[in-house]
Amino acid sequence: MAVISRGQITIVDLNDGKSINLYLGSNVATTQIFNKENSSYVPNWTASPFLVITPEVYVTGVGTNQVSRLKGVPVWKINGSTTIATFGATAAR
Repeated sequence: MAVISRGQITIVDLNDGKSINLYLGSNVATTQIFNKENSSYVPNWTASPFLVITPEVYVTGVGTNQVSRLKGVPVWKINGSTTIATFGATAAR
């Protein structure tokens, strides 16, 4: 799956100089535009290809994604709710 967009947060621990970089990758554009003429959104995330957000965690000195080494699974929320199926979303583990 091709990565179209990515967001980033960097955390730096000044004690040992390592940093943790957190990315949210996306398979489609993360900016959605509303078309007033036909009342539609572009891209339409409810149609294929569906929006897939993939977390990535990188540590200084380690070249691979460390998300599989997390001690717990991520908790996904939409508008503060963990019942994401209400919004037509699913979460893969």
